[in-house]
Formats: sequence, structure tokens, C-alpha cells
Amino acid sequence: MSDALSQIASARAARESGDSYEAALHQRRAIALLRGGETVVLGDAIRQLVEILIEGGLAEDAATPAAEVLALYQAHPDVPPMARADALRCAALQASATGDDETAIVFWAEALTRYAALGMIDQVAEAEARIAALR
Repeated sequence: MSDALSQIASARAARESGDSYEAALHQRRAIALLRGGETVVLGDAIRQLVEILIEGGLAEDAATPAAEVLALYQAHPDVPPMARADALRCAALQASATGDDETAIVFWAEALTRYAALGMIDQVAEAEARIAALR
């Protein structure tokens, strides 16, 4: 786990410096090390990869990991509600970044419902704003 956390830290540093290529490389290494481990930790790492790819202008490449995190959480009922909501947000961002506004709205609406149920005011506001911008 410490090797994976080291890779995540390196990915974060690269991401903060604007080097999306290095960030994605380190994040992919972390994901490889996390496979077979804790579902939420793996899912969070995959979600972060999606965001890195989108920020790097590779939104199309982010489709597979975005779908993977949704499927991963679907297969594990013990995943916390916030993690599920964040995965939907991630999928919405990816769909929007590739111009699939209809799918993005569906994901944002589901994320909004989940965030509202959790009382996450800032996330609800973000989802509402994103939906409004896509319509």
C-alpha cells in the first residue's frame, strides 16, 4: 500500500505542476498496485485518473476508467454513498468533456440526488449549476 500511496503523491505533485502526462503515469501505477485491495481506495484512485486525463485534454481516454469506477462501485454494495456520488460526478465530467451533454445531465442529476441526500450543499450547488449550463 505504501508504494501505491507514494505513486498517488507523485501523481498529485505532477498534477499540481501541470504535468498531466506524469500525473497519469503515476496514477496508473498506483491503480495497478491497488487492484485486489480495498474497493473505495481503488475507486478513488481511478476517479482521480479520470480527472487527470480530462485536465490533460484526454477526455476520450477517460471514458474507460470512468465506466470502470461506476461498475466497481455497482458490484460492491458496501461502498459509502459519498463515494458513489463522487463516481457519478466523475462520469458526468467525462461525458461533458466529450460533448455528450445528455449523458452528463443524467449523471449530474443522479449525483445531485445523492449529494442532496447526504446534505452536501456545495456539491448540490455544483451539480445544479452544471445541469443548468448543459441545458
